[in-house]
Amino acid sequence: MQHIEVYVLSLAKAGPRRASIRAHLDRLGVEYKIVDAVDGAAIPPDEQAKLIAPGANLQPSEIGCYLSHAAAWEFLLESPREAALILEDDARLAPSTVPILRRGVDYRAFDYLFLDVDNRNHDGLVAYDRDNRIDLGDHYTAYALSGGGEGAHAYIITKTEARRRLKVALPIRRPVDVYDTLPYDIRFFALVGKRGAFLSADSLVSTITARNHALHNIRFKNLRRWKSFYAVREFLAAWRPGPRRQIAEMVKNEKLPSGRRWLPLPGGRPVLFE
Repeated sequence: MQHIEVYVLSLAKAGPRRASIRAHLDRLGVEYKIVDAVDGAAIPPDEQAKLIAPGANLQPSEIGCYLSHAAAWEFLLESPREAALILEDDARLAPSTVPILRRGVDYRAFDYLFLDVDNRNHDGLVAYDRDNRIDLGDHYTAYALSGGGEGAHAYIITKTEARRRLKVALPIRRPVDVYDTLPYDIRFFALVGKRGAFLSADSLVSTITARNHALHNIRFKNLRRWKSFYAVREFLAAWRPGPRRQIAEMVKNEKLPSGRRWLPLPGGRPVLFE
């Protein structure tokens, strides 16, 4: 029995993408529920206007994405489980995360736990606190973040946070992975070191926007078939002085609390070619 629910957000019309992530999770032996994603472009403009806050500037795709995640949060509230892993249909799990899903984690320690997330948000670089960690087993360690990074393709959310987020979900003020307008403090954690999730090549072409990145333009495509490529790249990036200087400047300018061992979060959302 899984102690963490898994919800997969997928447009009903995106047959190949849905079939691809189904096959991926079936191979891993993961139990999951498909949540039909909302196509924001199919929402009439007058209805879109009712969904967003006055003055907010959101694309139809961002509205649909937000409503899709909110639908998954609603499913979690109806579940007996205390947390759920939300996956967008271009996400791919590292096989070693499956035991974590089966045994669960300490849900009291966080609100969001990202299996993979970008290392930037609207404030700049995201940092992690070396002294505030959760050991998840199987060599996975999650650290507290200075804020939420961009990207919502693979994250665990607690039932408590889902309930709290739904209370302020409408009107929509910002995209689902931007948290600065939420009227409460949030405990963000993310895996650091051993990566828990990737993006598939499906992420290069969007079913809801005009994004269409040609495969031949992707650097190191052959190396991206190996998870170790990202581990080496992140090890080398960790020693670059630039991000560390930026984090030090953020502490100096009081954008980050002092007295903590802040380090720059490694880059996220790598594309893994299967």
